[in-house]
Amino acid sequence: MKRFLILAAVVLTTVRCTHSYEEGMSGSFPFIELMSSSELVFDAQGSESSLTGTILIHTNMDLSASVSYLEFDGNWVNEVRIESMGNETSVYVQLSPNTLRSSRAAIVNILADNQPTGLEVYVRQNAFEMNGVTNVHDGDLYISSQSDADNCIYTDIEGRLILGQTNSSSYYWRALSDNRLFFTDNDIQSLAGLEFIQRVEGGFVAGGLSYLDAMWDFPQGLTFPLVEFVGCNPNLLYSFECVTDELYISECSQFYSLEFLNAIHGVKKLYMQNNFVSDLYGIGSASELQELHFVRNSCSGDISQLAPLSHLALLDLSENAFERIDGIAMLSGLETLDLSGNNIGNINELADMKWLKSLDISSLPISRYQANYVSESLPGTVVKASNPTSDNVSLSLSPTVLDSDRAQLSVSISGMYSGFEAGVVLVKGTEFDFSARQLVESIYTNGQFTLDVPGLESGTTYTAWLYTIDGNGRIYLSDRASFTTNTEIIYKYTFTANIPSYDNTAQSGTIGSIRGLRLYNNNSTLMTENVNPVAGMGSSYSFSTNEGQCDLMLYGLGTGSNTVQIEYSYGDTGALWAISSENAAGGQGLGTDIVVAATSEVLETDVVKDIDFIRPVAQVAITAEFENLETVAAVTSIQMTMDNMYGKYTFGSGQSGTYSGTSTCSFSAVTTSGSTIQTLVPGAYVFPNISSGTSSAEVVLTLSDGSRNMIQTKLPEHISANNQYNINIAIAYNRTTGSFTVEEIEVVEDVIEF
Repeated sequence: MKRFLILAAVVLTTVRCTHSYEEGMSGSFPFIELMSSSELVFDAQGSESSLTGTILIHTNMDLSASVSYLEFDGNWVNEVRIESMGNETSVYVQLSPNTLRSSRAAIVNILADNQPTGLEVYVRQNAFEMNGVTNVHDGDLYISSQSDADNCIYTDIEGRLILGQTNSSSYYWRALSDNRLFFTDNDIQSLAGLEFIQRVEGGFVAGGLSYLDAMWDFPQGLTFPLVEFVGCNPNLLYSFECVTDELYISECSQFYSLEFLNAIHGVKKLYMQNNFVSDLYGIGSASELQELHFVRNSCSGDISQLAPLSHLALLDLSENAFERIDGIAMLSGLETLDLSGNNIGNINELADMKWLKSLDISSLPISRYQANYVSESLPGTVVKASNPTSDNVSLSLSPTVLDSDRAQLSVSISGMYSGFEAGVVLVKGTEFDFSARQLVESIYTNGQFTLDVPGLESGTTYTAWLYTIDGNGRIYLSDRASFTTNTEIIYKYTFTANIPSYDNTAQSGTIGSIRGLRLYNNNSTLMTENVNPVAGMGSSYSFSTNEGQCDLMLYGLGTGSNTVQIEYSYGDTGALWAISSENAAGGQGLGTDIVVAATSEVLETDVVKDIDFIRPVAQVAITAEFENLETVAAVTSIQMTMDNMYGKYTFGSGQSGTYSGTSTCSFSAVTTSGSTIQTLVPGAYVFPNISSGTSSAEVVLTLSDGSRNMIQTKLPEHISANNQYNINIAIAYNRTTGSFTVEEIEVVEDVIEF
């Protein structure tokens, strides 16, 4: 629909004729004559041409035109244009479409130059007629006056229908659903003109309708995503029927009940604020309600009216005048509850609502010790309780641990009236359980008392509260106090050792026995328990310590002497043993013990271990090769010492061997004069360091003339357990410096095949 430029009201334009008067054309005197009808009638809607009419005038004067609007509804005559040709003048009048359901009229005044009077042409435009068509309004539709309501021509509204006068600066009421809307008073008294509305996409908002008494003229039963009444006569709600998910009502004065919810169907969220509702009667009609925001309504009614609301998950009753909440625990689906700012003095029932996720009991006339009771009873609930921190009541409890099974509680009570009940809640752990309360008969008045608590468990954490119950049944609870009893020594260590056998062992060697245990108790006193199980290859054995908390270390695999005889079926294939443990000292051995079962720990509970023995040894064979000995005395003996080792076992004759439990490994041999190759050891078992460090070696040569030569060198690689090494040391005499040097150390490594 094409829009035209709207001209100024009263005088639209003045157009002067360009044709001048000529003597003799139509007489010598000025004249003006209306040649067409004195009335133009237009349809309400149409094209630009159909909304344009022509006034024909016969004149020999210049003309001007103006518009006078009737009924005070101006600015709908878009244009008046004058065109002259000779004595024939055409005045074209163009209108904008009429979107009102009432007709409108104006007068076009045509004046000739210097003439006191002129022509008047009456212009009338018909009213808009619906005729059953669908007429869509794009966006929000504002109905701000009675005229707007009477002339509504829309069936569908894409945005919101906003009923009432809005103002962005001064206001009486502000819409809850849109805090940008401000309403002022208006003259709307009837909604009969809204009869064609069938669909409102964005919702219905009404504000400031102080002159409207009922909604009967409004289309009933429409569906809205939200409905809001703000600053309206509450009777409007009792005469309104619709379907909506959300209903907002604020500052609508006093309701005599909430029974209007019978006709507003499907409400899931109800916001009522500042309405002076005194009772909840009728709220049960909103059976699908999930959220009720009922704030500042001066309500003191019966909470049990909420019983039918089985779907209610959020309830905000803040800043009302409720004094009792009897029956509120029936709302078993409730997750969020706000009771702040009411006159509720007994909140015991809230302690049973374990399903709550959020609870606000701020600014209630209760003691903080009453709030403690509810807070401790709902450990899974976020409780907001900014109540007085000091009042007439004072409760305190302080525990003292006396032993592993006994404690003492010092309690203090003041501000309670005589005849009240008092006692202690004592639980193992920290979770409050009021059913575990113990009435204390000796406490029947205010004062300080000491209570003995026997029969506790050793090394256990307990939490205690002092509780009181006054004559009105209100429960008060002190702050929590936790303590842990002393630990009783009851722990035991059970050890099982598994000794494997190997294919190259013809018979189980006698590996000796566990020498003993070292036990350190709490005060570091050394205790020893000897055990002598059978411990051959391929067998297992077990033993347990006595009860008691201790540091523990197994030690001494063998018979107990520094030189241990171990029989093997094949002399140099025997193996030494240690225990595989994360806490082992690298299988290194300590002191003069052949091998350490190194598992040291502090017992804090019963320990049961199953441990496999391993062979943490390396096998080495060492030879020395000499060069350039022609000009020096013969080498009569050679000794080589390697550090970074933790003892060695070498075999002698037969099936016997010798263990040397030192921190270095020494090997020596006597040479013959002129010999260039000498074997220091054909094969020995050593305990290498578990770190990655390589071993330093010191070689001492004794010559036939009695002189001694010392050579410092270092092995080219780390000696690792479960490997065998053939080490060849090339030693040469330097004639220039007159000294011996190690020219080369060759190491051949292979995995031990047991």
